Amino acid sequence: MLNKSSIQLLSVAYFFAAPGLSFSLLTSRMPALSQRLGIDPAIVGLILFCLGCSSLCAMTLTPKLTAKYSSKRLITIAALLCPLFVILCGLSPNIYVFFVCVAALGLSLGFVDVTMNVQGVLLEKAENKSRLSFLHAVFALAAAAASFASGLLTSSGADPYLNFLILGVPYACFIPLASKRLFDDKESDEEKTERTKSVKSVPLFIIFCGVFCLLASETEGVVVDWGSLYMASLDGVSQAIAALTFGFFSLATAGCRLFCDRLRDNYGDKTIAAAGG
Repeated sequence: MLNKSSIQLLSVAYFFAAPGLSFSLLTSRMPALSQRLGIDPAIVGLILFCLGCSSLCAMTLTPKLTAKYSSKRLITIAALLCPLFVILCGLSPNIYVFFVCVAALGLSLGFVDVTMNVQGVLLEKAENKSRLSFLHAVFALAAAAASFASGLLTSSGADPYLNFLILGVPYACFIPLASKRLFDDKESDEEKTERTKSVKSVPLFIIFCGVFCLLASETEGVVVDWGSLYMASLDGVSQAIAALTFGFFSLATAGCRLFCDRLRDNYGDKTIAAAGG
């Protein structure tokens, strides 16, 4: 029988699976979607650029929305929308509808990306223990699972829409149950006033971390966005094999992240960040 702490950890981790699952589902079947809609690589690049831009827009809006509604409520809604918009991407009859669905997915992913980390930090504070690396390992494991499952479904001739439906709907069904164990971080008026007074400007170190994360994320972005498309363009490589690209990358990432919390507790964040950098 799981104790309260373990249940809360698994509940928070469940939401880290949402972006990994959604990203992996869409990009693993991008070769089939682009072929069906007649999209050339240049247009695919614009669509992926739109996905990134809409995610960034959501990230800039998240602080105000979480202050008003709490990260718990926002992440629950956004996590439900992620698989929904992935499924709608699979149903898109033309490039214009597909473009809109991808943009909407980007917004949902942006909201989840910020709020899941807020919940992760709150979990670490509550337990006074490193947990974020494990939580991000769940993100990678969900991406790997979606990639391998998509490869299997692709080899069996499943349409992308059916692929998205089979994996997306079961995940969405358990979101309301997992959300009950999340932290409610809605601020009182006094806390909002105190936070506004204390935060005068963004520290230079935070800006440096943001730039560093941008550079580090470039590697993952290239693999997740273009990996399957590149593989599918090679002679003798089927779409089923191409769908596995992000999955193997995610497995390697998860393998590292599963051990990183222990390293953080033993050596500290500064040492791990410097070594990783």
